[in-house]
Amino acid sequence: MTTPPSKKITAYLQNEELQFVLAKAKKLAELNQKIATYLDPHLRLHCQVANLERGRLVLLAANGAAATYLRFQSAELLKQFQQDPALQSIREIHCIVRPPLTSAATPGTQMKPLSPQAAQSVKEIAQSLDDPRLRKIMEKIAGHVAGSKLPPK
Repeated sequence: MTTPPSKKITAYLQNEELQFVLAKAKKLAELNQKIATYLDPHLRLHCQVANLERGRLVLLAANGAAATYLRFQSAELLKQFQQDPALQSIREIHCIVRPPLTSAATPGTQMKPLSPQAAQSVKEIAQSLDDPRLRKIMEKIAGHVAGSKLPPK
């Protein structure tokens, strides 16, 4: 007898290493919001926090122009960070040019239908989730069954 997919996903979600990665991602997202308040409005769209370790803030810039502007602004930003208790530990800013990833799917494209077995597995996983938003998304995905003539809910 095989383990139901819902139990497998629950085991993955409770994994200690995954929890560490999720906590780090949440911390970086919060830091990204905080740092964005110090950036010029036009620059916010082109920069993202990648890491903060041992006082070194790593920022990703969408292009060379944004990275250059960040480098010119770094001394002033560091001075401003010293006035903010949440950012006082930042002693250095490192910029990396990393163009934003583009999605392979274009807007308006349809998802390929799932086999009935895959749809059932996705539905079981959805039912095991505590997050109502994620559950609703997974249930919508499970509705994309091959051979179904009705559009998914």
